[in-house]
Amino acid sequence: VYAFDPMMTLLPDVQGIREVAALFRYEMLYLSNKGNVTGAVRSGRACVCAGRALYDEPFLISQLARIAIVSIGLQGVERALSLGESDEAELVALDRLLADEEKHETFLLAMRGERAMAYQLFSRMGSGAIATESMRAEQSFVDRFYVYPRWQVRRQHPMMMDLMNRLVDNARLPPHQQLDGEKAIDREIKDKRVSYPLVAQFIPATIKIAEACRRKSAWVSAMRGLIAIERYRMKHKKWPAKLADVVPEFLKEVPTDPFDGKTIRMKRLPDGVVVYSVGIDGVDNGGKLNRKNPSARGADLGFQLWDVKKRRQPASPPKPEGVNP
Repeated sequence: VYAFDPMMTLLPDVQGIREVAALFRYEMLYLSNKGNVTGAVRSGRACVCAGRALYDEPFLISQLARIAIVSIGLQGVERALSLGESDEAELVALDRLLADEEKHETFLLAMRGERAMAYQLFSRMGSGAIATESMRAEQSFVDRFYVYPRWQVRRQHPMMMDLMNRLVDNARLPPHQQLDGEKAIDREIKDKRVSYPLVAQFIPATIKIAEACRRKSAWVSAMRGLIAIERYRMKHKKWPAKLADVVPEFLKEVPTDPFDGKTIRMKRLPDGVVVYSVGIDGVDNGGKLNRKNPSARGADLGFQLWDVKKRRQPASPPKPEGVNP
């Protein structure tokens, strides 16, 4: 239900979907630990579907929840495959779903929604339909937001829409071409904090949100590559020498890395393979993954597959106290 004041629109279903994703996460852990890898992969696919239930909600919160839920599903699939093998039919079904997810313009959808809500809010505040001067500037961000007099809102409205239009146009570019435009707009917003304080308060944290969208795209592409490699191994009883070897039998084409516009990478490891994107720093770090902080500098984004004989290994012994892991 959209509130007349768009900032007051409640999103109760988003939290409900996050709870569903948490249940799928536990189910993936349970099934894979029991040796039912196919079932765990199916639960991962169901988790991705839960995130995709937020398909066209024009709210940043909804789309950020979508990103988080999709990542939960994909991480669960990676873990399940580290414990065994899945039926190929389930891998094919997951790849088909992710091929559709690759096409979803998550960031553009969110920016268009934010632009529409900004237009409604500034128009209604400027006309007096939504009270401004009567609000107190004591408590939350929302309270502070409404203290501006109507003439101030009307003065800043054109600047707000100009910036939002440019953000939407920038979001239409290929993901790897968006960062320069985002940085330029971000610098302009910071320069206008004094003369256009209302605009500076309302503009979303574009760079961080765009990074989250690109990160989701990178994970989706990497998982598609991982599935193709696993299917190649299942058929040929060996890993492909390079990612292009899975085309066109298991992939129509190698997915594009949203961070640099090149194809995603594959690296052979002593005990398996890793499929990855260069990540936020734009540097190919040789498939080095940071599972605790995927966005850290010096880390790539992706997923790992182990040789079958290396799967379902016992956990490493705990490190002695005072010893860095």
